Amino acid sequence: MPVVLEPTEAIVKRPAPLLWVFFFIISAIKLSLYIVDPGVKLVLGDSGSYLATAISGWVPPDRSYTYGLFLGLLLHFWHSLNFVVVVQVALSAMSAMLLSWVLYRVLNAPVFTAGICGIVCALEPLQLLSERYILSEAISTFFFAVVICLALGYLTKPRLRYLLLIAVSATLLVSFRVYFLPAMLITSVFLPVASHFGTISWQELKAWRGRQKLGMAGVARERDIIDLAFSAKLIAGRLRFNWRHDLDVPGLPPKVSRFALHLVVAVVSLQVALFALRVWYGYENHAPAAYIEEDGFFLLADLSPIVDESDFRNRELGHRVFSNLRVPQHEKLSRLWNRWAGGGLIDVLTTEIKKMNPSVQLWDENKIAKRTAIRAVLRHPLKAAQLVTDNVREYFSIAELRRALIVNEFVDVAITPNYQQLLSQNFGWKIRYQGRSGLVREWHQRCAYWCFYLLLCPAIGTLALLIPALPRKQYLLYCLLCAWPLWCVSTFLPEEVAPRYFTGLAWLLILVTGLIVQGLVELWRFRSKAPQSVTAQQSAITV
Repeated sequence: MPVVLEPTEAIVKRPAPLLWVFFFIISAIKLSLYIVDPGVKLVLGDSGSYLATAISGWVPPDRSYTYGLFLGLLLHFWHSLNFVVVVQVALSAMSAMLLSWVLYRVLNAPVFTAGICGIVCALEPLQLLSERYILSEAISTFFFAVVICLALGYLTKPRLRYLLLIAVSATLLVSFRVYFLPAMLITSVFLPVASHFGTISWQELKAWRGRQKLGMAGVARERDIIDLAFSAKLIAGRLRFNWRHDLDVPGLPPKVSRFALHLVVAVVSLQVALFALRVWYGYENHAPAAYIEEDGFFLLADLSPIVDESDFRNRELGHRVFSNLRVPQHEKLSRLWNRWAGGGLIDVLTTEIKKMNPSVQLWDENKIAKRTAIRAVLRHPLKAAQLVTDNVREYFSIAELRRALIVNEFVDVAITPNYQQLLSQNFGWKIRYQGRSGLVREWHQRCAYWCFYLLLCPAIGTLALLIPALPRKQYLLYCLLCAWPLWCVSTFLPEEVAPRYFTGLAWLLILVTGLIVQGLVELWRFRSKAPQSVTAQQSAITV
């Protein structure tokens, strides 16, 4: 008879106070690094947009509006950018603590495994640098950690309140960074399916189907046999619902009814919350409902190497755009120039559309750009695949990663006069260049191999799923289903190699690493003890 490994058999329970020791260590690490390197960092375009929103309430068309409001709230209480960094360091410390907590409390990992993973998260170089930038990465990583912890808690103990909390947290997360949207959509569908549908036996479904046929034929007269497909009135009269027992429909297996209810609640609650987010952004921006207003511009610029004149639905517009284009289409940095430079694809497109129709609005121009990009992919699928392949290949170069780690810090970018005036008038902060000094920056610039591991980690986790009897596979599968979309968004179509896009993903991949390592340790311990137990059983039978 084959021996089945139970996840709890190899787990040694340790006192919970040890977890608080690791929480103290994580807090000490964050505090010490902040004292040693407390500097505030800026990114030329993004940080200025967020600060403008915080000061004046301006709605940026291509970035998070919620993060600017968050900055405005913090700066209202303490008129200093250093206070923003302190709050972001605290949120990052809480993210590391949540990682340790979910491993220990929800996934039943030993406390030392949970604590070490939390310390690794606290020292993770991408997150350390993001804490010091006026960017949305730190707070979005915190909300991402909250969503993942709630989701793993739901997989352990399915409750409707978890689904509602996930919908609210996921909407806040998407409002800070739309980058997480694919993972949140997957979460809303996967959680009910994994928690309920997998436990429904075929015998239950066949038995219910047989009772349903008897009820339709009029053979059975029991009160609870109902034709669920064609008798909505009877269903409405017999529904019994409460938050403890979920949904109970007579004639339908309880597991099926609970699965249906949880699936509907998960999907509908998230979609309603996301719809409200889009409507709110459109209302504040005096535009149609959307997550951001210029997503089509980014998509067209990222695909610019494969776009040609015939991809425009309006042939005259396509001819005008390519006749006035002054940026080469196939240079390495052409996508970056086409998005932001004068004479680039987006600049020429908006100019020519205005000439043809002066009353056109920004969202109409964005819609034309998005439609053109989609047509380019459909008309040139092989070129699009080649473009994605080239992008991913660049990420797997250590030399390119090292160069990108320095470039993404924006240390050599001069602060423009408008920036200087904004910072000086509102915060009394005067700076012309952001130097290379600082312990966190030195640590960040030496993390090329860590970024390389992050690139490989989803593939390693997928291979781990093939290991027979590996504990906690459902949790690992969920984490990978969230990790792969984020990995693809970060590598498929960026304007350039940007390791900072992995900031939120790094938190999840540390969790994945902890799951894999602990599962392998438990599997090895169980198999090393299994032959002894089997021998003991055989000797007992012989006696």
